[in-house]
Amino acid sequence: MAVLISSTGTLSGQYQKYFRKQLLTPVTQLLVMDQSAQFAQLPEGEGALTVRFTRPDSPDRSQVDALTEGDPSTLTDTGYTYAFVDATPSQIGKKARVSDILSATNLFDTVKNVMKRMGGDAAHYLDFAITSEIVSGIASGNKRYAGGAADWATLAGLSVNDGRLTIVDLLKAQTQLTVNRAPMAKGGEYVAYLPPQVAFDVYQDPKFIDAGVRGENKGLFNGEMGRWYNVRVIKGTQPWREATGGAEGTYSSSGGIYATISTGSEAYGVVNLASQSALSPKIMIVDRPDHSNPGAQYVSIAWKAYFCVKTLKNDWSVVTRSLSTYA
Repeated sequence: MAVLISSTGTLSGQYQKYFRKQLLTPVTQLLVMDQSAQFAQLPEGEGALTVRFTRPDSPDRSQVDALTEGDPSTLTDTGYTYAFVDATPSQIGKKARVSDILSATNLFDTVKNVMKRMGGDAAHYLDFAITSEIVSGIASGNKRYAGGAADWATLAGLSVNDGRLTIVDLLKAQTQLTVNRAPMAKGGEYVAYLPPQVAFDVYQDPKFIDAGVRGENKGLFNGEMGRWYNVRVIKGTQPWREATGGAEGTYSSSGGIYATISTGSEAYGVVNLASQSALSPKIMIVDRPDHSNPGAQYVSIAWKAYFCVKTLKNDWSVVTRSLSTYA
């Protein structure tokens, strides 16, 4: 006599997937570059499309005269100048459509989630726009290379071990900023923004570890690793990268050459139209019938921002390129 055996396999048709309603965490970048930016608002109704940054004349010890008692001719006039940097924003944005049926039947609030994603898109764009502006606008004398390399081609030819970033490279960048009299960031220190692959090497530097044990970490910055040599070391996950077989200044998302940015304050600025900031982009929802959607068959979501990133002084940041032993 045959024995009937029933199991989840033989009766699979009665089973359905249990749908977990909680969304997983989306993949997001660690955004850090805005922390050293000078922000300026372009006000509405002023008849202006451009913001002008103005730097007053700097002190100069040569502008002092030796005087002869009783002789006014030995006292000469000194000049005074202003330096100007103009920043003209441009508009960016994106749109999406969600059908009326999806809106009426979806398990998740798709419109709300699309809006949240759009805000993240704008923030990610701004973070990398700052990095790109610094790397492309840096003064030639503020380009540095790890491993003792004199130029980009020499660095590209080194082994990853010889071309890795060390804590001494951060000290060199800090010294260059001090020589150029770059103003310090909040807390009275300079800031170095490292890719995580470069941070992997720096963490293993004995000098870095020793300083970390003795140092005081005030934790003033998002993504901060620690505070060494009066430099706050910060990790970000949207670094500038270049391929070792490519060319300097050409971005490669999988490149093996990484840019570490050391800076203080006032090296670069971000200009926003007051009502269209890239940090809080203007998001619009159209959910009523119109001439392009007479049957109200979809909801339109769009965002826009009017902004720009501008180098204010190209020798107040240092870009140190390096390789990494992280595989």
